[in-house]
Amino acid sequence: MKVSEIVIATGGKLISGDETMEITGFSQDSRQAEVGMMYIPIIGERYDGHDFIESAFTNGASAIITDRLIEDDKHVVILVDNTLKALQKMAHYLRKHRKVKVVVGITGSVGKTSTRDMVYSVVKQQYKTLKTEGNYNNNIGLPLTILRLKDEEVMILEMGMNHLNEMEELSRIACPDISAITNVGTAHIGELGSRENILKAKLEIVAGMSDGSTLVINGDN
Repeated sequence: MKVSEIVIATGGKLISGDETMEITGFSQDSRQAEVGMMYIPIIGERYDGHDFIESAFTNGASAIITDRLIEDDKHVVILVDNTLKALQKMAHYLRKHRKVKVVVGITGSVGKTSTRDMVYSVVKQQYKTLKTEGNYNNNIGLPLTILRLKDEEVMILEMGMNHLNEMEELSRIACPDISAITNVGTAHIGELGSRENILKAKLEIVAGMSDGSTLVINGDN
C-alpha cells in the first residue's frame, strides 16, 4: 500500500514522510521491522507497542502509525485515533481495493486449521493463493494476514472468536465471498454460556458477506 492509501483508509494525518512511498510489509512486532515496512504499535493488556517505536526504527522500520504525537522527520509517521482500529481499516481497504477473485472465511469449534490447509492445497493448484499462517485468526492476526496480499487471486482466511461480536468484526474486515462453519462444539462455552450462543457467534461470519455469497455448514451438526 502507498502511504497516501493508508492515510485515506485510516482517516489519519500524515505528520512526516513521503505520501507516495510504497510500504512493503506490516508488523506489530518491532523486532521484525525492516526497511520498507510499517510498524503498528498495538496497546495490549501487558505491553504498549508505542514503547517500542524507537526499537522498530532502529531495526529498520520506514513508517509507523501512532495514536501519540511524536517528533520525527526521518520516517513516515501517520497519526491515528486508535492503532488497532487503523490496522483493521487498512486491511478492509486493501481487501476492497485489490483485485481478489475470491475470499474464503473458515471458522468452527474444531477443524479450522486443517480445513483451511485442505482448501488451500486445492485452490493453489489453479490460483495464486494467500492463506492464514499459524494462529493469525483474531482481530490482529486476520488484518495482518490480509495486509500480506501482493498479487494473489484468492485468500483463505481462518477466523476465530471467543466472545459474541468478535466474528462479526472479522467478517466486516474480510468480507468473505465463501464462508464455512466446520462445526459448532463446546469450545469457549465458559465465555459464551451455551452451545446456542456459540452457534450465534459462529453465524456472525455472514455479517460482512454480500448478497449472493455462499455459506457452507455442517449438515450433521
